[in-house]
Amino acid sequence: MSYIFRIVWNFFIPWKATFSKFLKMKPEKRLANINIMAKRLGELDYNYIGAKEAVQNAARELNAHESKIRFKEKYPEDFEW
Repeated sequence: MSYIFRIVWNFFIPWKATFSKFLKMKPEKRLANINIMAKRLGELDYNYIGAKEAVQNAARELNAHESKIRFKEKYPEDFEW
């Protein structure tokens, strides 16, 4: 099962890097860049499409619903908005 998660996770690496940079910004800079980040989150680029297909395939292989597929990721416990 971890093999499937690693395959799916590879699609999220570019998005993760962008989001991590956003979370580490100072609150003023984050506020100034929130529209750019929202646009990037809303775009259905090739990374999203590939990840969606990988989640669907994993769910099919595991005979589980797509909503049951989870990723292990660590987020900061607290950050200022």
